[in-house]
Amino acid sequence: MPLGGNVVRRDLGQDVMEDITMYTKMSIEHSIAHPEEALEFAKAWGRGIDDETNQKFVTMYVNDRTIDYKPEGRSSIRRFLQEGQELGMIREDFNVEDLSFIGATE
Repeated sequence: MPLGGNVVRRDLGQDVMEDITMYTKMSIEHSIAHPEEALEFAKAWGRGIDDETNQKFVTMYVNDRTIDYKPEGRSSIRRFLQEGQELGMIREDFNVEDLSFIGATE
């Protein structure tokens, strides 16, 4: 999966969006519960980075905030997208307030 926010197209349907969310969450939870295994797996994609750098990198992205951004994180994403609209990088007709954060707990 790419780093950062994971986005799912709505036209795939609610069931597919929820499945992708569920399996992504399960993968993150597994990695949190089994950090040695997660670090070893990540090393294969690390392009030769050392163990310390690998651990720092993985723990930046494999954590509770990856599972749920929480309200302030969702607000930050909306602001980021709004600023992108102001710069002309995101279509003006994209409704930032209409974003769905599937799996959000708060």
